[in-house]
Amino acid sequence: MTFKIGPEGRDLFLSSIRISEKDLNPGVVDFTSSDLDLTGWSIGNAQSVKGKMVPAKDDDMKSPSIKVVIDYSGVDVMTIYVLSAKL
Repeated sequence: MTFKIGPEGRDLFLSSIRISEKDLNPGVVDFTSSDLDLTGWSIGNAQSVKGKMVPAKDDDMKSPSIKVVIDYSGVDVMTIYVLSAKL
């Protein structure tokens, strides 16, 4: 999924997946080329993105892993890219 959001919404979304903005890694896009081919996404350059892979919860086989990338190149709105999968 991909969506556009402001800073308050970003923080709320990130807290829902158990991380904060400071946990994101600058310039990191954890999506594989297969992920990008499948979704058709073209994500901004490394200078404008931050990303993180959030592993599934320990001892919870129903919990998915989550890859998230935020593109900060928008003026007042950023784009969030999210892939989630069960291992």
